Amino acid sequence: MRVWIALLLLLATTRALAVEPCTCRNGLFPSFEGVRAGEIAPEHDRVHFRNDDKGCPENASCVEKAYLVPGNKVLLAQATDGWACVWYFGQRQEFVGWLPADAVRTLPETLPQLSDWVGTWLPSAGDDRIEIKLAADGKLRVSGKAYWQGGPDGDVVHEGGIDGTATPNGNRLTVAEGTNADDCVAKFQWVDGNLVVSDNHNCGGVNVNFDDVYRRAR
Repeated sequence: MRVWIALLLLLATTRALAVEPCTCRNGLFPSFEGVRAGEIAPEHDRVHFRNDDKGCPENASCVEKAYLVPGNKVLLAQATDGWACVWYFGQRQEFVGWLPADAVRTLPETLPQLSDWVGTWLPSAGDDRIEIKLAADGKLRVSGKAYWQGGPDGDVVHEGGIDGTATPNGNRLTVAEGTNADDCVAKFQWVDGNLVVSDNHNCGGVNVNFDDVYRRAR
């Protein structure tokens, strides 16, 4: 019986993936490898975001109110079938969604110096926090705190953290607290002054993770 239920769940998941192969949303954006810097191309006027609901991004119903204009800087996660998944930092919040791929041009890659990693890094919302300092022999010391808040009244708080030292490789940095499968491991991508972070979800309590895009505090 349990095997049969498992097969049904597997089939349901497979069908869901077949119907909606494209995903572009806040929570999954940091997990994309090779995030790049980009900007809205000058030959375009207003370019509206499109969500990734059913039938999106092609259908007209997918068009969002939020839009970008030429020169707006974005982070580009992936491009597929003529659509690009982008992240944009607004004044008060981030916007994530699909844009026509020809509306976004990739900017030349800039590799960070050690000093470019150093500082206090914060997401656009929430209390998560990452501190990066110089260590010996060209290494970086990374420490951070992450939180998840839930429950009927929001009074359930789970915490997590990371603390480790590693050497960056170009614009990548991987910090592992150990070598066991259940140890905390976080991956960092430095992209045009932004820190794209994803972890293996072993860095704290239930639902706690560092998955987000961070900016250095002024």
